[in-house]
Amino acid sequence: MVRFFERKYLSYAAAFIVFSLITLLPHREKGKMEKAVPLFLASDTLLCNVFFTNHIGEKGHALGYAYDLFKLFDSQQLTCTEIIPRENSFESWADLITGEVDFMVVNSNDTVPDIFQDEVISSVPIDEEMDICVVKKENYKFIQLFNHWFTSVKQGKEFETLYNRYHRNYSRTPNAISPYDRQIKESSRLLGWDWRLLAALIYQESKFKIGVSSSRGAIGLMQVKESVARSYGIDDIYDPEENIKAGTRHLLRLQNMYRKMGADSLNAPLIAIATYNCGEGRMEDIMNLAKSLDMNYLVWDTLATVIPLLQKRNYYTDTIVKLGKFKGTETLKYMEQIHERYLYYKEEE
Repeated sequence: MVRFFERKYLSYAAAFIVFSLITLLPHREKGKMEKAVPLFLASDTLLCNVFFTNHIGEKGHALGYAYDLFKLFDSQQLTCTEIIPRENSFESWADLITGEVDFMVVNSNDTVPDIFQDEVISSVPIDEEMDICVVKKENYKFIQLFNHWFTSVKQGKEFETLYNRYHRNYSRTPNAISPYDRQIKESSRLLGWDWRLLAALIYQESKFKIGVSSSRGAIGLMQVKESVARSYGIDDIYDPEENIKAGTRHLLRLQNMYRKMGADSLNAPLIAIATYNCGEGRMEDIMNLAKSLDMNYLVWDTLATVIPLLQKRNYYTDTIVKLGKFKGTETLKYMEQIHERYLYYKEEE
């Protein structure tokens, strides 16, 4: 196994940079571009594997950056890039070699299987983390085009805004929480929430990492299952915007359901958030037990006191409790941490 930018890969990248600078970069007059990037891929659909780390503690937002970078590429090159998030594996490389995908986005420190090392070439780095595009040698024209396009576009304000959104230090940025603030603000209006509450929920679910998934099949920023996303008309739940839409629509359905049951504007969102964590069946058990104890089942603070009872045999064996014993500590901690982070976001702003 070898790493990119070792041996000949550095020379390939350098050669294409020189080629782009000499033959492809548009002439300038008074600091302005006169010639557009060629559009020989116009109307093409491109399939792209993007390697990601399925770890909530990973640094950066590489997968989200790739989605937005190629949306910009598509808008200017009149293409349609379909991104397929994958883990680094032999099969992923084989997809590239066999033509199942057109190119891949990997890190220059990733290894290429020995059997394929003489069959691929790479682009210039697309960020400071040294992520690169990789194609089969025979598709070198794509690398020429991409290098030319990237060299041109990165000088513009639109790219600067996009790049900074994913590479800034949010812990030191006032009035900004994540790269997805715009999408979160739009979605929070649908719910009627302060956008910082939705941001706190998303942080709790994924720490704003798109690539993470759970053992239960929940994926992305809002940890949405594919079946749930499809029920709301969402196909690509690794796409940050689509993932937030799916999670928000699910929260809206839950919130509306509890409002129809009689919960007020304060408690319906809180019960919806708790249900987002524990599931509708568990929340139904909690509410039924509260009703059987003549407690107000439409107030979250009351439900929070009922949850620990479901660890006790004389309660969870009651016929009104359909799903049996429920520890509930995860849901209670989930609600507490979202509340604390929400207050923190409000104080920071």
